[in-house]
Amino acid sequence: MSFDRLSSMYAGHAVYGLRLEGPAIVDVSPFFLLASPETGPRISVRYEATRPAYTGAPYVDEVGAELDLPEERWLQLDRSRSEAAYFGSLLTPDQLAHPYVGPLAIIFNRWLGREVFHAGAFVADERAWVVVGQREAGKSSLLAAIADNGIDVLADDISVTDGEQIFTGPRCLDLRQPLPGIRMSLSRARDDTRWRLLLPHGPASCPVGGWLFLRWGDELSLTPVPASKLLRRLARHRLRTHLQSDPSILLALANRPAWVVTRPRSWAGVDGTVAAIVSTVAAAHRSTSDVG
Repeated sequence: MSFDRLSSMYAGHAVYGLRLEGPAIVDVSPFFLLASPETGPRISVRYEATRPAYTGAPYVDEVGAELDLPEERWLQLDRSRSEAAYFGSLLTPDQLAHPYVGPLAIIFNRWLGREVFHAGAFVADERAWVVVGQREAGKSSLLAAIADNGIDVLADDISVTDGEQIFTGPRCLDLRQPLPGIRMSLSRARDDTRWRLLLPHGPASCPVGGWLFLRWGDELSLTPVPASKLLRRLARHRLRTHLQSDPSILLALANRPAWVVTRPRSWAGVDGTVAAIVSTVAAAHRSTSDVG
């Protein structure tokens, strides 16, 4: 094994505020950030070909987890040992990046007391803006358009935060179909079921800016969400809510600016949508900074 590969194995890779280490993640450099010595809690990751003896139904509690995964794979997580074991056929780096790192990241981050949302995030005016949407709301497509406009995308499907920072996810974004007119290159992934856009590497985290909730409509508009209603909206999109966390984090997140983004289903004006979103959040951040 080369010195570079040994160094990569030792340093680990950063994703969602965690530092993954072990031979299983040596080749994930295109998808995860190379970890610095101080990057995140360390999680040791390994693969085993043979699934362990059946121990009962899948579960997640405050000390461990056992989960059924697609394609007859199995995942065991041990909180006290900071260990993750994937059982079954070997995962390729692009498979680990998405979707298989997701369950690991969600549960370990919830154990850390962080909040985890089914949402993506991008950077504008040096702040992370979280994009929330139900299934079929066009979240990944909008984030792809944002990336195609030269704007940093932090995460596609999962947003992890400690209340102050949004942590960077895998450096890829998956689409069910190509976005019309997209300029960035796409490749097939996940057994040809998705189109994958590789994202540039950047910082491991970015300060929280605020929230964007997507919906379809006839015309483009960004409607502010009152603080009195934001907490309930956020609560609907939290993941693994039965695991304990610090309620003050969610309350702090509910004090950030937020908008409902309504836009037509036609992607002919997607660049205009991106421009409106970026200008709105940037102006809001500058206004808040001026007041402070």
